[in-house]
Amino acid sequence: MDEGFIDSGRAARVRAAAPRGLTERELDVLRLLVRGHVDKEIAATLGISHRTVHHHNQSIFAKLEVTTRGAAALCAVEDGII
Repeated sequence: MDEGFIDSGRAARVRAAAPRGLTERELDVLRLLVRGHVDKEIAATLGISHRTVHHHNQSIFAKLEVTTRGAAALCAVEDGII
């Protein structure tokens, strides 16, 4: 068998790099943030604590180089991230 051949018959799932280095979870949080949800609503939707959402927000802000939720939302929309 050729070592480069995928024997399972399924195509390998290849994930494109997330924009600006955002993780999949950060993208989940950002999508909800853009829709106007507050941290507690995001937490309930994603099944995580509101403190975890806060930490994700801080990471998102740093990666997008913004300091507010509104700026993060605007950046996400303008850059086509979401």
